[in-house]
Order: sequence, then structure tokens, then C-alpha cells
Amino acid sequence: MLNQDAKSLLCELNLMDELCDIARFVDPLSKKVLTVSKEADITEQELHCYGFWTNQMVCDNCISVRAYRNRHTYIKIEYKEDSTYLITAIPITVQGKTIVVELLKDTTDSMFLNNSGEKNTDEIHSLINRMNEMNVKDALTGIYNRRYIDEKLPIDLLNCGMNAEYISVIMADIDWFKRVNDTYGHQTGDCVLRQFAQILSKCLHRGSDWVARYGGEEFLICLPNADRDIAAEIAQQMRSRIEQEALRCGDEQIHITSSFGICSIKADFTESAEEMIRQADRKLYEAKQNGRNRVAY
Repeated sequence: MLNQDAKSLLCELNLMDELCDIARFVDPLSKKVLTVSKEADITEQELHCYGFWTNQMVCDNCISVRAYRNRHTYIKIEYKEDSTYLITAIPITVQGKTIVVELLKDTTDSMFLNNSGEKNTDEIHSLINRMNEMNVKDALTGIYNRRYIDEKLPIDLLNCGMNAEYISVIMADIDWFKRVNDTYGHQTGDCVLRQFAQILSKCLHRGSDWVARYGGEEFLICLPNADRDIAAEIAQQMRSRIEQEALRCGDEQIHITSSFGICSIKADFTESAEEMIRQADRKLYEAKQNGRNRVAY
């Protein structure tokens, strides 16, 4: 904890010039860059925060969304063309509204990675991508985790809202999974979960679609720019393939079934990611109540 003298000295040294090249206020939900006056009045600029990265789509794994949701400061390494940036996202409250201060520092010539002397730019960028992905991958199944859902689904919902497109969410659950654990043991149960996740992933063929482990034996599939008919067709393909395929776990061949619930909307900024999940979960419950091994929408 700094004493008052230390704080005063740091202010006089004007360390902000060394700590960052760009400092800006952003609203992680609208993705707008903000102007904050000395009187703490907040106005939105026309600029979107992701425009800095020369990308017309909202960033995946947005650090400012994480800072906003958890009310905690986060840092991340990202790159733009041939430059490497250190990003710090700091949540603050102004006039009762939470916004995020983003500090961007070009560290291309000042960051050192252990044993990276012989690595080229592409290798370093690949390493950065892998480091960023580690935080959002489920250790057991290898697909995305709950953190990714919390951060990516609101972004996809926002993207679809900006383009007045449909978006669909599917909740999938293994039927009678407790019986698998009770009969074969938890290691076999883990094997079933891994293969279940692989089957779900293989049924997705568009780069924008993704699947994540929501928790336990429950998984979430997100389909941007897909209406209910498309979502139902994909869910039925998943359900049929899981029913027909024998899962190999050691010496065991295990047959399972699964149930699916769908929420599909035309995004217009009125629906939240949490509400979409609740609706899909209600439909999943309906599928289970009506006999399991089916799709409800």
C-alpha cells in the first residue's frame, strides 16, 4: 500500500506516459469508446473499441468484458499486425455507471519471452493465442469453458443485434449420466464427457459456431446467424449421432442418449445472454420431462 508521499511522487513523475501509449474509456457492453469530462459526464463517441484492431467484429475473449463482469483488473497480451501490445483493463465507477479504462502499451521492442530469441513473429503470435485460449478452455473436454460462455455469448448477441440477425442457443445434456458414473466409475464418466463434447463439435461446420461445457454433463452450443429451424436441424443431427454411436472407453462400449433445448431469437438488444440461457434450459427441462432423447424448442 502506497503512502501519500509515494502517491504524490508517482503523480509528479507522470508515469502514464511510460505505462501506456493509449488510454481510453470504453463501455464493454456497447463496445463504444467514451468521453469522460472533468465533471464526470459520460458521452459515447462514434468509435467502437474493436476498431483499433482493424477488425469489424467484436473481439473474442474480450478482457474488458471480464473486467466489467468481475469488477477486477485484468491484463492480456494481444497483437496487431507486427506489433505486440500489453492491455490492462481497469473497471471504474463514474456517476453510478461502471465503465472500463483500457491502457494499451506497444511492447514489441520491450517485451521478452523466455527462450524466444529464435522465434519469429508468427511463432510469437501463435504462442500469445495459445496463452489467451488457456483461460477459456475446459481442462477435461478440451472445448470452451463456462468463462468463455459468460464472455463470448454477450458478444455474439451484440454482433447479431448490430446486424439484425437471428441467433440460437442450444442446451445439451447427457441423459441418465449418473448411471454411467455409478455403473462404470468416474474415469469412464470423464471419457464419456470427452467423447460427447467431440461429437457435438464435429456437428458444427461454420467458423462462427461454438460449443462449451456449461457445467457437469450440460453443454451449450451457440449458433450466430441461425434461426430456430437451422438450430433444430443441428440439434437433431447431434441427438441422432449420439444415440447411434458406441462410445469406446477402455474395454467398454457405452451407448448413451441426450436431450436438447433451443432458444432462438432475432437479436435486437432487448434480450440478454442470461435470459437466452434460461429459455434454452427451460426447453431442455421440457425435453427431459417428455421422455428424454429429444429436442424441444
